[in-house]
Amino acid sequence: MTVYLTVGPVDDSCGATRRERERSAVRRVLRGMLGDGSAEIGHTSAGAPFVVGRDDLHISVSHSRSEVAVAISTDGPVGVDIESPSPRVARVVPRVMRPDEPALIDPLRAWTAKEAVFKCAGVDGLVLSDIRLDYEAVTAYLPDGRVFAVYHAGEGLAVAVTLPME
Repeated sequence: MTVYLTVGPVDDSCGATRRERERSAVRRVLRGMLGDGSAEIGHTSAGAPFVVGRDDLHISVSHSRSEVAVAISTDGPVGVDIESPSPRVARVVPRVMRPDEPALIDPLRAWTAKEAVFKCAGVDGLVLSDIRLDYEAVTAYLPDGRVFAVYHAGEGLAVAVTLPME
């Protein structure tokens, strides 16, 4: 599966709200990735992003305070998560970890892996604690038997794709 990933800055110099700055950054990154200055992102009723007029693309979007990440694939669903290191992540992660997961997984790595898989899975009612990670957070499993590969593209950045069922 081919996934295209781009990370770009959120411009803090303009007077817009944080949310507006994030949307602007995502639009700028997407347009650069597609080479289409008019590309727009829409959202499904469930809130999942899509590229308007491009049914051939699967897209996932994430943002931290200073960066946005956009992942695109033509081969199938993709999930991305970007997160800045913070004490909040270390406090929240124990609530989404499972007893059968290794306790030694770095909290930021675990959080971004689970968030990326959650976005890729697109399952109503799925919660992060339903997602089971292997010892390095590079493979994830759902209760329905689906398996996901997780690529960590740096600290606080993870991309997930579904692996073929056997």
